[in-house]
Amino acid sequence: MESTCTLRVRHFSNPTPRYSMSLTGEGEVYRLKAGPGTGIDTKNNKSGTFQIPRALYELLHTYALSNRAAQRRKRDVKKHGEHPDPYLFLTNRGGPYYTAKEESLRFDPNFAVRHAKNGQPLRQFIKDHAIPYIRKKYDPGFSYRPHDLRASFGMNMTEELMKLVKEGKITLHRARLIVKDLMWHTSLATTDLYLNFKKSMDVFYKAINGYGEHLQRWTDRAMKGLSIDE
Repeated sequence: MESTCTLRVRHFSNPTPRYSMSLTGEGEVYRLKAGPGTGIDTKNNKSGTFQIPRALYELLHTYALSNRAAQRRKRDVKKHGEHPDPYLFLTNRGGPYYTAKEESLRFDPNFAVRHAKNGQPLRQFIKDHAIPYIRKKYDPGFSYRPHDLRASFGMNMTEELMKLVKEGKITLHRARLIVKDLMWHTSLATTDLYLNFKKSMDVFYKAINGYGEHLQRWTDRAMKGLSIDE
């Protein structure tokens, strides 16, 4: 959330961006550096590169140049003064969702923000709108935090890469390196937690399915009046 809310308009204003092949070898991505010195905050000030799929970049480019975004930036100027490096995402009142670390530490008499923003408007939206909507439409027990989306991405990517490993298209070592780079892990040991979790869950579900099949055989034999001797 911290990184998303500190993306800047300039990051998505280029009409002719340069795309690269994705790490998985399928589709194109726009590589965007993040961390200290980029204007995009990251957890623990870690430096890294976002791999933004081309389709997503084009959507964000359209939004950055839209009238909706322009109107929000105008409200921001009226309330807080001219921003030297405007955020891509602003609230409907023109305020930032998150104040970048460098800005919160820098004194600017022309920038009249009373206090640093820490993502509370977004958290409130998730609590008041996103979660109730999903609970009503799909799952009464559903809940999530923004950081959960990162973990879900890591697990989904791990699952897709393991399919390629089983098909012999890539090696397990290559899969580990791809997940490590995409998740910005400092150590492969952290990446292996995802891989080992995936393997453990596969064994877990296999055991459940096997026991279910065994119970079904028992039930079938009992229904036929046979003794259970297994």
